[in-house]
Amino acid sequence: MRAAARKLAAAIRDAEDFRACVFAIESEAAERYAELADLMATHNNREVAALFRRLAEIEGLHARKMLAPDGSAPRLLPAGIDFVGAETVSHEAMHYLMTPRQALALALEGECKAVALFEALAEGAADPAIRRLAAEMAVEERGHVALVQAWMTKFPEPEADWDHDPDPPRLD
Repeated sequence: MRAAARKLAAAIRDAEDFRACVFAIESEAAERYAELADLMATHNNREVAALFRRLAEIEGLHARKMLAPDGSAPRLLPAGIDFVGAETVSHEAMHYLMTPRQALALALEGECKAVALFEALAEGAADPAIRRLAAEMAVEERGHVALVQAWMTKFPEPEADWDHDPDPPRLD
C-alpha cells in the first residue's frame, strides 16, 4: 500500500486533484457496496443486504462532501492517478450465504485500506494542503473502522458449516 500511496501522492498536483481522487474512491466504494447489497438481496440474505446498503449510504455521503459548493463534481482525475480498489470489497470475497459478521469483516478490510492510503498520503504528499486534507480523511476513515468494529460485536462468529446449503444452486 505504501508504494501505491507514494505513486498516488506524486500524481496528485493540488487540493483539487485530491478532492477528485477522494470523490472517485468514495464513489467507487458506494457503488460496490450497493452492488453487494443487491447481490445479497438476490440471494435472500436480507440482513447482509441491509448492512451493505447502509455502508453504501455512508460512502455516498463522503463522496458528496467532495462536491463543489454549487454541487458540481470535482474535476476529472489527471492521468497517472490509480486508486482502483482503494476502499472496495472484492466480488470474489463474497459468498451468497455469508453472515453479517463476515460482510462486516470485508467492509473493515476496505476501511483499513483507506486509512492506510490516507495516512501514507498525509506523510508523503509534497503539498501541505494535501497532507492536511489526507490527515483529515485518515481520521474520518479511522472513524469508519471503529463503526464497523462496533457493528461486528453485535453479530456472532459464523458456525463452522456456515456455507452449507441444503438446497444448493443447480448449474446443469
